[in-house]
Order: sequence, then C-alpha cells, then structure tokens
Amino acid sequence: MMSSFFSDKKRENEVIAERSLSAKDFAGAAIAFARAAECSIAMADQSHGPIATCFHDDACDLLGLAEELKAKAQAHPSARKRVSTTDDLSDKPSRWGSENRPSVKFGDLKGLDEAKQIVFDAFIAPVKHPEVFKTLNITPGTGLLLYGPPRTGKTMFARAVANEIDATFMHVKLNEIKSRWVGGSEENVSSMFAEARKFSRCVLFLDEADALLRKRGNQRVSAVEQFLIESDGFSQPGNQPFILLATNRPWLLDSAVLSAGRISQYIHIGLPTAPVRQQIIEAGLKDVPVSDDVDIERIVDMTNGFAGGEIHHQKGGGL
Repeated sequence: MMSSFFSDKKRENEVIAERSLSAKDFAGAAIAFARAAECSIAMADQSHGPIATCFHDDACDLLGLAEELKAKAQAHPSARKRVSTTDDLSDKPSRWGSENRPSVKFGDLKGLDEAKQIVFDAFIAPVKHPEVFKTLNITPGTGLLLYGPPRTGKTMFARAVANEIDATFMHVKLNEIKSRWVGGSEENVSSMFAEARKFSRCVLFLDEADALLRKRGNQRVSAVEQFLIESDGFSQPGNQPFILLATNRPWLLDSAVLSAGRISQYIHIGLPTAPVRQQIIEAGLKDVPVSDDVDIERIVDMTNGFAGGEIHHQKGGGL
C-alpha cells in the first residue's frame, strides 16, 4: 500500500515538473524532480534485489536532473522571480488577515450546548475570572480541536470563541500556508505564529488541519515539526494565545499535535438534531415573507442529515 502511495506521488511530482518546464520554471521543475526522487528512494527502501536497485538508479537520475535544472534556474533568476510573484506564498509574511473580536456570539449558534459548556469551562471562564483559576492552581487550556462533517459550523464556532474572550481572530486556510517551494510551508507556519504573537489575546484558527498536520509515520514532515516547535513557544509574557484546529478527518492528524499541553480539548461538531434544525430554519425565515401554509415540521423532516450550512444555503432554494 505504501509503495503504491509513493508511486502515485512520484508520478504526481513528475507531472508537476513537466508543467513547470513548459512554463520555463526551472526552479519549480527542479523541486518537483527532487521530490519524485525522494519517492523513488522510499520505494527502494521497501524493495529488495534488482527492483530496489532499479528504484535507486531512477532516484539518482532524477536528482541529477534536478541539479541541472537548479543550476539553470540560478543562471536565469528572472524565471524564478516571475513565478514566485504569483505562486510563492512564502514571500508574503505579512499577508495574514485578522479580525478584532468577531460579531458572532455563542447565542447565534443553534444547539451545540455541550460543546459550548466545554469551551466555557476550559477557555472562557479562565479568561474572564483569572484570579479564581490562579487561586485553584488550574492552568487554562490553550488548544482546541473541532472535528465533524463539513459545513456544520466549525468556523462559526471558532469565531464565537474569539468573541466571547474579546480576542483577535486569525482564520488561516490551507491554501494560504502550503507552498510549492522547499521550506516554504515551514516558513509560512513560522510567519503565521509570529503574526499571532503580536496580539495580546488571539485565537489562531487553522482550517483543514489534517492536510497540513498529517501523521508522519516513518518519514519526517517539516511542516508538522515546525508547528510543534512554534506551538510549544506560543505563549509568552503579555500574550494569551489560543490554537483552534478544524478537520473533517481527525484520525489523520499526527499524534504529537494532539498531545497534552498543545490541544487540550476535542469537540465534535456534528449534524444538527431535529429541534436544532427547526431553530435554524425559523431563524433563517425570520425576516422572509412566509405563506401561512408553509409546514416547518415537514421542512425539518426533509432536512434530516443536512448540515447547518446546507440548511441555511437552501433557505431560498426551495426545499
């Protein structure tokens, strides 16, 4: 299974390399060929005899090609510059957007009573009553994992947490942090944390966390390691940070990310129950002219299995 994975990744990187060559992006092609070579080396390690030798020779050829293209890129720096201005995210350390105390409140979230209580006890109460928790020698939580199906309100929940503790909200998406260049993703992770440290109180919300912080297995994943380093040193004097991760696939996250001291609470944000769906529907129709013969209970039954975001989207779509 792992051999098939590396084979697919090798082919994927070779395709990227070919496209980069077509665009005269020699640096990008060199990186892609080098990554393809890493996949060949991994397959060689999992093989024996002539097959392992074949994979090893292939890796040597790819690395040689990568070195040639790297030299070509250095001889034509304008090509790298042209590509990086449009594609490379690591050259934009100040791009992280932030929002001062979002307007979303816990009262705006329908249902999720248990999740709200967990967050209140672990995060909100220590912020609002620090003297009590200091007297009891209780350390407040600093990390939270929100997991569940798509469009169930994880982002809205994170924004509400920031509102409740009067914090700056940083919403970081996967495409803003992953980079095609070697070391780019790690630089982006470092830049993200550096920006969050500028605020006295900040909720750093990382969406699609499983794609960036996936299990490492026997391989070194630099982005994961950079996240672990940065999160360990996140809290500083005069700085009160909170890390919120969101994912639809929590089982893919690296165990070190979810260790005690980093992510202290796991909260499931699931599909809404019938009473909650009714609240969502009624709230959505509050300012909409509705015929007297509209059967809300029938709509509630029809939306069984819908996420909150889907119900809201269907408000004007004719359920």
